[in-house]
Amino acid sequence: MRRVLLILVVSLAALARPWQAAAVPEDLAKLLRQAIDPAPGTTETALLHGLRELHDPGLRPLFGALAGSANPALRREGILGLAQLDDPPVVNALMVAAINDPVERADLLAHAYQEQLITPEQVTDVLSWAGGDEAFEVLLRSWLLANTDVIDLSRVEILANSSSPRVAALA
Repeated sequence: MRRVLLILVVSLAALARPWQAAAVPEDLAKLLRQAIDPAPGTTETALLHGLRELHDPGLRPLFGALAGSANPALRREGILGLAQLDDPPVVNALMVAAINDPVERADLLAHAYQEQLITPEQVTDVLSWAGGDEAFEVLLRSWLLANTDVIDLSRVEILANSSSPRVAALA
């Protein structure tokens, strides 16, 4: 059933982009081939990631529905998909804040960070939220320093003296 739904979504996405018809057949053929006969280990999230790479505004309803999913991996793909369709492409901070599980929120932010879908202001906001993973905090602070030259030396000193050798080494 999932494959049928995915094939339908991909087909509708292709129809929603008639002005890009030259690129659509190749993209559509590749996605359909993966949906019909996915490689070993290919998951729904990998297929959704492929759909995100199309940057097709016609997929906004799909990503919106996924963003409200109870499944954390599908929710992440939905939120990131919506972010990629925004101009400029950034994650919605309210959607991130609505995630109560700190591990899930860190996973989402790690993906947003890797895909450059987060702004320095958002990183600063995230750092002000309580209950984060210290190792991830160090990574966010290093990203913030590299992108803005802003550093909270007192907090970095605390992290450098962390009881976790991993956190202390990163700091």
